[in-house]
Amino acid sequence: ITSALTYQDWDDDIYISCPTCPDGSAAGFLSIYTYDETFTGLYDNPASYIPLTGITDPITPNTGYWVYLGTGSVSTTNITLDVTGTVGKFNTPIPLKYTNTGSPADDGWNLITNPYPSPVRWSLLKGATANLDNAIYAYNPDLNAGSGAHATYVNNISSPAVGAGGIGDTIPMGQGFYVHVTGASTITAQETNKVGGNPTFLKVNQSASVASSMPLLRLHLKSVMGHDDETVLYLQSGANDSFDDSYDAYKMRGQDPYAPTLALEKNNVQFQINGVAPITGNFSMPLKALTGYSGTYTISPENISSFPAGACINLYDVFTNTTTNLKTNSYVFTLADTTTVARFRLNITMNPLTINSNVNQPNCAAPTSGEIIAQGANSGPWN
Repeated sequence: ITSALTYQDWDDDIYISCPTCPDGSAAGFLSIYTYDETFTGLYDNPASYIPLTGITDPITPNTGYWVYLGTGSVSTTNITLDVTGTVGKFNTPIPLKYTNTGSPADDGWNLITNPYPSPVRWSLLKGATANLDNAIYAYNPDLNAGSGAHATYVNNISSPAVGAGGIGDTIPMGQGFYVHVTGASTITAQETNKVGGNPTFLKVNQSASVASSMPLLRLHLKSVMGHDDETVLYLQSGANDSFDDSYDAYKMRGQDPYAPTLALEKNNVQFQINGVAPITGNFSMPLKALTGYSGTYTISPENISSFPAGACINLYDVFTNTTTNLKTNSYVFTLADTTTVARFRLNITMNPLTINSNVNQPNCAAPTSGEIIAQGANSGPWN
């Protein structure tokens, strides 16, 4: 919607809480926030989230909002939200702010929304926009046992997987999401960014995970209380271990600062998704598990079979000097709420390929007798 609207246009369908709101104020609870990139610190610095001041505040086109939607404190019945106004169409600029405070991972976060009354494809919406990372981040409150987490998508990789609460290249109408820039820029949305379909909003957990066919490893951190947070490593030609704006996604925590989180880490940057160059020989990267609740946790792999059969994939616990073969076992351990460092290392070894081969060429007398034999002489990587 492009015409001038206020929160009054939402108030007939949802409860809006603030001291001057017609619905009243729930113990000082403010139910709508915008995001201000100019504040220093991490993206989740509370000062970055600006609450509504009253029901007549304007709704700014192309801006993403944090909105409490529900008819109960922990559950809700269905809500139909109707909005009237001029439909968004044609070329639509979406300005992206950048304030340089000397911390590239903390600066340049913008909360925006799909500007059209239809799904759009992120890869088309992003296009060749300058200074804009390739990843998008959308909050899903049902992830991590209901403590919430950010679904992330970059370079055809979703975390969690689409179907398990993740977001993919297709962004639903009205979906708010974060993007990260390394300098001020502007996305120019176009009619050609629109696609068909009706993808699910990230408001409910979905069905089972969808497996990937590429060399990709999902590592899960699970608690006995049902928490489940993941980080993803995948192989990508042209990538490196450090942050690549084309291939990687930062780790964005959920709203519960005490909920367990798991992230690959390099040069003090934590990754939700990290693309690295195809591995030859040995590869190692720190893995950080944090929690606000001391207790028993499990690190387990998913999609590990997408790696070559001869790959060795181990988890090393620096605190206990324990190595676990993730191809055969998960790792159960006690995690303290005082842990602040990367306790683990993910170690992957690709053994050099050794094969015995023989070629028999066809000839005029036996044109179908050509044969190539290649037999692996060790455990790979090969299949």
